[in-house]
Amino acid sequence: MMKRIAFLGTSVYRETDGHVITRINRKPKHSDQYLVYDSHHTQLVKRGVVKRLHDWARRLLTKQSVIVGEKEQLSSVLVSNIYPPILYRRSS
Repeated sequence: MMKRIAFLGTSVYRETDGHVITRINRKPKHSDQYLVYDSHHTQLVKRGVVKRLHDWARRLLTKQSVIVGEKEQLSSVLVSNIYPPILYRRSS
């Protein structure tokens, strides 16, 4: 059984072999709503949303399989917020 602790936006787990794994910690009521692409913000701000989400996953997660899963989740979230695929595929 893995034990988990929430710490600074992540969930930290210790596997049975002693390795520590981090995952993004989302509260149960998290809605995956971010700045919608067709809002009246500049392209710089919209690109910043995508970059920030990908950087967050890249810097906080420790296991490659968790990183891949998180990037798939982010792609899904960005699609639901009407971001064009070229923006989030380039950041991957």
